[in-house]
Amino acid sequence: MPGSHGFGPVEGWLAKTRRSLGFVKGCHQPLPRLFYTPRLVEGVKTWNPPRGLVIDEAAAWSTTRCGIESYILDPSRALLHAPWEAAAGLRSCDAPICRAALGLLELLGLAPGEPPGGVTGGLAYSPGSASDIDLVVYGLGAGEEVYRALRDLREDGVTAPLWGRGHGWSAADEGLHEALATARLLQGVYRGFVYEVRVTACTAPSHCPRIHVEGWAVVEGVVCGGLGYTTPSLYRVCGAGGEEWLVMSYRLRYTELPRGLRVRVGGQVQRLCGLRVLVPDHGGSVEPLGLGP
Repeated sequence: MPGSHGFGPVEGWLAKTRRSLGFVKGCHQPLPRLFYTPRLVEGVKTWNPPRGLVIDEAAAWSTTRCGIESYILDPSRALLHAPWEAAAGLRSCDAPICRAALGLLELLGLAPGEPPGGVTGGLAYSPGSASDIDLVVYGLGAGEEVYRALRDLREDGVTAPLWGRGHGWSAADEGLHEALATARLLQGVYRGFVYEVRVTACTAPSHCPRIHVEGWAVVEGVVCGGLGYTTPSLYRVCGAGGEEWLVMSYRLRYTELPRGLRVRVGGQVQRLCGLRVLVPDHGGSVEPLGLGP
């Protein structure tokens, strides 16, 4: 289901159905359907839509062959918009946040109207009333360049660290962010607006693997490797007894964990593609315990 230039609907693409508006989630999809997170249902904004709804003929709650219950989108019955298309639309918006978003895109080397990146979130469907700058970039190569640019902007004082609480954060999430805020580049403040940047490893959807949930675990260890600035992020956490866990997360608040950080991670134990991973996204947490063993 690739789009132009080999890009297709994955994390951050806007979708519109007859009764809802929302975003495609993730890289691995129950093709030909897509994982979907509704944000407006019949014009009413929602952060946590109730499970089990049939929204309309294009979007409904379902159990997929991947083993995941989620809202699922039929792309043949929806309108899909790429983030770079949404970014191009900001040129006709005079609101200060639109000017700021276009300025940040330029500084990151992302051209409105062209892949590999653009805007998502409120800027994609109601830019004049958006409160945050949500950006997304696709592919590891482009993501590495953008992350390098974010580091340069922070060192030059163009952006500032983000302090405060994010939507849906737990007390543990707040503690993690407080410990890491000054070093985090994917979240920050630019021209007085909060920004978030998602570096999505994929450029087009692929078939999701079968996921088996094996239970729940809480582990302690030191972050000893991985790729921490992408969505999803994947870390190796090494325990004092020699055991090693893979921790995977799609949450931006669990990105940018530095090597050497000692953590306590609680979450679902999932098995997929022959790997056993710990996923804190669904009611779990990542708690910082300091640096060192």
